[in-house]
Amino acid sequence: MSDKVHNIALLGAGLFATGAHLPNIAAASPPFVLKAVYSRSSASAVSLAEAALAHPSLPNPLPTYFDVASEGVTATSAGNYDDLLARKDIETVVVCLPIPVQPSVIEKAWKAGKNVISEKPVAPTVGDAKKLIELWEKEYKPKGLNWIICEQYPFEESFEKARQLIADGKIGELRTFHLDVSVHMPAVGTFNISYAAESSAPGLRNYVFRGSKATLTVEMVGVTARKLTLAPTAGSGEETTVLEFDGDAIRAEFAAFASALVEGVESERAKDVDAKSGPRAALRDLEIIEKALNSGESGQWETLEA
Repeated sequence: MSDKVHNIALLGAGLFATGAHLPNIAAASPPFVLKAVYSRSSASAVSLAEAALAHPSLPNPLPTYFDVASEGVTATSAGNYDDLLARKDIETVVVCLPIPVQPSVIEKAWKAGKNVISEKPVAPTVGDAKKLIELWEKEYKPKGLNWIICEQYPFEESFEKARQLIADGKIGELRTFHLDVSVHMPAVGTFNISYAAESSAPGLRNYVFRGSKATLTVEMVGVTARKLTLAPTAGSGEETTVLEFDGDAIRAEFAAFASALVEGVESERAKDVDAKSGPRAALRDLEIIEKALNSGESGQWETLEA
């Protein structure tokens, strides 16, 4: 990796921001340098800055930005979100905010000339996502601004292996894909998805690819542990293969993102990240979830278009 550094700010102070983003930004520092933190209220912004103290590779103290002063909370404000975006030294904002508010926050960052790393899903709905993607592709991507969607796990070893096995024809012609997934939707919780697919290896919970030659299953068996099973079709004479993996998928993502941003939008690393974690890649995952919900309500099959 280059000796260059890349200055970022973290937006959001929820459990995933403190439990996943902060430690993985720290693990990718350098080249990442966390220059500031932001949350809507002073209480949450202060809690985020305090959580950063647990990571020695992160600067201390961190400038804290917020929009609303919380009653009873003593905090020194570096300014609001607009003030953070006005800083010339910050190159990228990492957005870990509620999905309904992300599009407006992301667009504002682009207008200020910042790259964006944001949470999945890419937007609240497929329609919203398409509008946001088209805006980025038309106005901001040509200016050299990156947009990366995290928590899709394409750089995690077990998912890379699953993708490779499918691409190499180890399961034959892909017939169906079954997915058990817990989604970030309290009204929905956990549900099952079954659909006919071309190929995919999204970073979700447990999934099964059934092909003409074999069935490929990837299971989450722990926080970072995954088990991959390749079971040949009965009567083929082939033996079942079981592979076990243990790696932090989000850490692998942030390492890849850091390399891409440091090396530049035209680098091979940046192109690889865009292909695997860009908004177009994330759009298909969102469409799967949205159409699964629509299918469950209507009782009819849905066709993927993204």
